[in-house]
Amino acid sequence: MSTAPARLRCLIIDDNEINRLTLEHFVEMTDALELVASLPDAVQALNLLRGGTPADVLFLNSEMPHLSGLDLVRALPQPQPAVILVTTHSDFAVAAFQLAVVDYLVKPVEYGRFSQAVARALAQRPPKPAPATRPEATLVAEGSELFVKVNSKLLKLDFDEVLYRKPCRRTRCS
Repeated sequence: MSTAPARLRCLIIDDNEINRLTLEHFVEMTDALELVASLPDAVQALNLLRGGTPADVLFLNSEMPHLSGLDLVRALPQPQPAVILVTTHSDFAVAAFQLAVVDYLVKPVEYGRFSQAVARALAQRPPKPAPATRPEATLVAEGSELFVKVNSKLLKLDFDEVLYRKPCRRTRCS
């Protein structure tokens, strides 16, 4: 049974409605993304993120009233989501990369360039922790004793001291 990889949960933060709608459309076209919220200002986004709303990536306008996109990046709670800065001016590129943004898109954004930025965000996503594995066990019975090898340790169980045994339906008990 294969499961699809988890999608990146994203927020769009831009004070321009047309730019937000364009990015929303691009997110809908991208299987790797799931839109959590689309917001007109950075203060709302900061409150949402501080309130525990999960986000893996932010599509963030650099210039907005009340709180700029760069100021929002500086104020983000840890661990920070990946940030893709979306702006009309390329003047912010140096400051953006000093804040470790994943990518920098200049408006008007084209879908191909948007896809490249998403690919970068996916590539920088931390790997999922390996699933917990059950220890290997080996059973050996001798007389009234049972020896169980768990990982590299050998445990001795006396049958007279065993009060309960879970019934097994397969060759291996869980």
